[in-house]
Amino acid sequence: MTVIIYTYPPDYLMAGISARMLTERQGLKVVLAIDQKDPPLACEFATVVRTTFSRQGNLNGKEFIQGHLRLMADHATGDYTWKLDSDTALINARRLLSGRTETVVGLWVKGMSGMNGCAYALRTADLPAMIEKADALDPAVYHMEDQTTGNLAMNVGSGHFERWENPSLLYDVYKSDIPISRYREHKAVVCFEVRHGSDRRQIARDMKRLYQS
Repeated sequence: MTVIIYTYPPDYLMAGISARMLTERQGLKVVLAIDQKDPPLACEFATVVRTTFSRQGNLNGKEFIQGHLRLMADHATGDYTWKLDSDTALINARRLLSGRTETVVGLWVKGMSGMNGCAYALRTADLPAMIEKADALDPAVYHMEDQTTGNLAMNVGSGHFERWENPSLLYDVYKSDIPISRYREHKAVVCFEVRHGSDRRQIARDMKRLYQS
């Protein structure tokens, strides 16, 4: 499987940690996608690509969605291809996908009316059909990457979504007072929710401990 991580300079450290852990511990292929305007990123554990399509600030818009799906198709290996945020740890990529054949596997957030972009997997065989639908999107509409991608996927096939309000969900938000062993035992995806002013170096250290535990 391939995991594509979109990142930018403040998050390079976190993205690099995920790249190493996903490659060494889970045997996944990792692609780090940086913007054409950003400084170079060197990572021996990933393929680094410099994208030229607009991100509209935070991975939004028709052009981004078109480019994102094509990037997935170009680098796909295996039945599913992942999209992962820099501040999210994919600690068990196969746990969510075990026995699945749906077009999209992800997290549906109550109240958001759409898929969350922290981590989701698209079935590789369905990417061409999704690209065709993305090409038909109205460029005048502000398309949010995660919600629009989820809707495109469900127009192509079925989806499996964990629900944020479900206490047994395989996704979670990291809290420092919860033992890391509990995340490792029960979760597949853990989001660190980086915000303005967050201590990214501390988050990177916590992320590394989570992956290594």
